[in-house]
Amino acid sequence: MFYGKSLQLARMLHGLSRKELGERLNVTEQSIWQFEKQMTEPSFENVLQLKNILQVKSSFSLNNQLLHKHFQRIILLTVKQMLFLEKKRTVKLSI
Repeated sequence: MFYGKSLQLARMLHGLSRKELGERLNVTEQSIWQFEKQMTEPSFENVLQLKNILQVKSSFSLNNQLLHKHFQRIILLTVKQMLFLEKKRTVKLSI
């Protein structure tokens, strides 16, 4: 079963809007939204294209708890880095 939340997380980690991903996949923004909300499932060909566009393994689209923990860890590390860099920038400005 295709798991739309994985698609949404992968898309967001690549900094792509639904419209941008849709353009790369040759589908509408609405189609990407429907994939993410699990209203419709992408074709097998679209899943393969998504895998290449988002540079993920084929299993990214499956409901997989380990995958979600991995994405959560990446997001947490990214946020921590952003906060660290912001704090470092603020300290330099105040000197």
